[in-house]
Amino acid sequence: RCIPMIGYGTASVDPDICEKVVKEAVLEAGYRHLDCAKVYGNEVLVGRALTDMFANKQIRREQLHITSKVDLLHLLLTEEAEAWNDDHRPEHLREACLKSLSNLGLEYLDLYMLHYPVAWKKGTMLCPDSVTIEETWKAMEQLQQEGLVKAIGVSNFDRSSLEKCAPLCTARLRL
Repeated sequence: RCIPMIGYGTASVDPDICEKVVKEAVLEAGYRHLDCAKVYGNEVLVGRALTDMFANKQIRREQLHITSKVDLLHLLLTEEAEAWNDDHRPEHLREACLKSLSNLGLEYLDLYMLHYPVAWKKGTMLCPDSVTIEETWKAMEQLQQEGLVKAIGVSNFDRSSLEKCAPLCTARLRL
């Protein structure tokens, strides 16, 4: 299934109106691609909107393309400092995916992405981890094989990072 060309990004949605604007984006503006991530801090709110729309038969799950990302390397959107971009290790990746699925109220994601080709030690910020892109990618492929995600991809990878990852991919690499 193709990714809709235009998607609704949930990164900067005000938590007080998140459910409302996600519903408006889907039901009124016609967006069929929702771009989510753990670090945005609103997956639970987006999930509530999705659950409500599905329960009220306003839209079917199959009509939407929902993307989430492994701990993004972005500026924190809250005042609280917390660990992020630290779920790249294979033993943490599955747990992170399951948490996003639970928060969003979904059984699968259409696309799960590594947002940046860097990883930090679990529970830290800016402390590099020795996990490789290759190890992380293999764990991403496992999520796809398990049916937790339909497709896997990367974002913000430079050429050298792609060159490290691409030869190891058994799943189609989406950019």
